[in-house]
Amino acid sequence: MSELGPDSASLMRLISYFDQLGESAADADTVVRSAAVLAECSVGSRWSSGAVIRYGALGDLLDDKGPNAPVGQDLDVWLERTGADHALDPVLLDRLRHTLRMVDVTSISRTDLRLGDPAMIEVILSDKERRQDRVRAASSARSRPGNRPRF
Repeated sequence: MSELGPDSASLMRLISYFDQLGESAADADTVVRSAAVLAECSVGSRWSSGAVIRYGALGDLLDDKGPNAPVGQDLDVWLERTGADHALDPVLLDRLRHTLRMVDVTSISRTDLRLGDPAMIEVILSDKERRQDRVRAASSARSRPGNRPRF
């Protein structure tokens, strides 16, 4: 962001950056990490499911302790900037939210999985699955206490 000014050319570069992320089929972790590196500060996101993704300015994964705010009905995103805000911070947040919604909408629906289904266990344990898909699968597993997986 230090290379971007408040001019229209910088605005278009920022929008293009997030458009490219959305078109590249990046997952939510990649989108948030990329936003943090671009913003040069920590960036976080929280879904209505409670899943939180946070990355530092260097692209380092941070703990999932976001700001103390109630979980909303939608996707929350924030910057953890120290010092003065950048003129394009509101645009960055808007594009981040939009890109994460695109990522979420284009994800494979896992709602048809059952706890006893080996595919659900694979989703929960896989490091290849997106974090929000693993959280959704685990939440689904918790919501069916009478069912136990068979190993």
